[in-house]
Amino acid sequence: MPRRIGAKRKKLTMEELLRVGGEKRRRLTRDHHQLPEEIIIDEILTLLPIKSVVRFKSVSKSWLSLISSSRFIKKHNICSSLQNPNDYDCFVADKEASRESHIAIVSRYKEIFKLPRDCYFLIGSVNGLVCLLRLPKRVSLWNPAIHQSIEFNLPQDKQGAYSRPTLIGLGFDPVSNDYKVVVCNPSSDSCDVYSSNSNSWIQLSVPHHEFIINKFKESSSVPTTYVKDCPYWTYSTYSADEIKYFTFLSYNSSYGTYRSVKNNFVISLTALKFDATSNKFKLLPEFFPDARSCESEKIFKFMNMRDLLTLLAFELSPTGKLDVYSLDEEKGCGVWIKMLQVGPFQQFENFQNLQQGFRYGDEIVFFESDKICYYDHKRDIVKCLPGKEAFTLKNCFTYTPSMVFLHGMKSIYADDQTRPLGHPIRLMNSLKG
Repeated sequence: MPRRIGAKRKKLTMEELLRVGGEKRRRLTRDHHQLPEEIIIDEILTLLPIKSVVRFKSVSKSWLSLISSSRFIKKHNICSSLQNPNDYDCFVADKEASRESHIAIVSRYKEIFKLPRDCYFLIGSVNGLVCLLRLPKRVSLWNPAIHQSIEFNLPQDKQGAYSRPTLIGLGFDPVSNDYKVVVCNPSSDSCDVYSSNSNSWIQLSVPHHEFIINKFKESSSVPTTYVKDCPYWTYSTYSADEIKYFTFLSYNSSYGTYRSVKNNFVISLTALKFDATSNKFKLLPEFFPDARSCESEKIFKFMNMRDLLTLLAFELSPTGKLDVYSLDEEKGCGVWIKMLQVGPFQQFENFQNLQQGFRYGDEIVFFESDKICYYDHKRDIVKCLPGKEAFTLKNCFTYTPSMVFLHGMKSIYADDQTRPLGHPIRLMNSLKG
């Protein structure tokens, strides 16, 4: 019977209120379970920012399992990059300054996160995970977007010591959803691979091991670039019969670049790739500069552009033009193809400090006068990223924020840290071993 107008409401006791509230909660729970999983994933959660999605992990065990699944993480990454491409097309940079050096996550508009650098090196980034190395033995896989990381030691050599790696890089196996760290040591006849799935190291017999050690024995090398979740190391052969290396675990403001001059010009450039799915190294086709290279001064840089291994060749003089070459491995042609040429640039030598570019754009990133800048060849404009402090850019890689969580990860902050959290104390202490 409908309640009469003006009639007094019946006052409910505390027990009755609790009972009514419980019934409403149960009804909401039943309604939630009636929603198809496809709607929850495709129409709601995948469209939310990472910070919001992380909070939903605490709703229930089923939501925690759903949000942590590789299927959801992959779908969220795709939706986010399409919905907000500029926010999800970033790079991670190693910046050295007089006051405080740090590793920064940088977008086209701002620095998103800073990690104070304390005697460790930036190894690279894959699917939102950033790999850090602190010699002599400590490695970290860090996800800045969810503030989680896991640390472990490098494998020991035959003498039970920790050797400085000849090669070290991060890769991803999409078949087994496994993140891997590969390490080659000069004192061993094999390479070691860390698997995030098993949280352990395995040894691999490498057919080209002696070749790898001979080419990179003078340096402990990080990858020059990453393409489609694979690390690439590069080297060049010179006319003076010297072997020069592109990457060094030392303070070098021109990571991954090399200058070709008349007296000692570049004869060929070569890239070495590690495939985490097959656990194999692959030597890619050499690039041979044109005959004019011996008569001009050029800067060469390998990078990732639109998920292709790309080589930039900037001729300082006499033309001031920039050539862009790419190698599409999937088509199997094995030939370097010239994609475009931009310039000439009058009195413009900024490309001497070429850096890793944005992954999905055609901008060419370079470092000049304490600023990170990028050149948009389609609109013929140069823009500089925000930042006021004086610094030297050591190295940088493409970076895409993601939800990736590895078993064993912990918060990068200490348990007793309060907001604002400040420096990630637990991560920094853990890297010290």
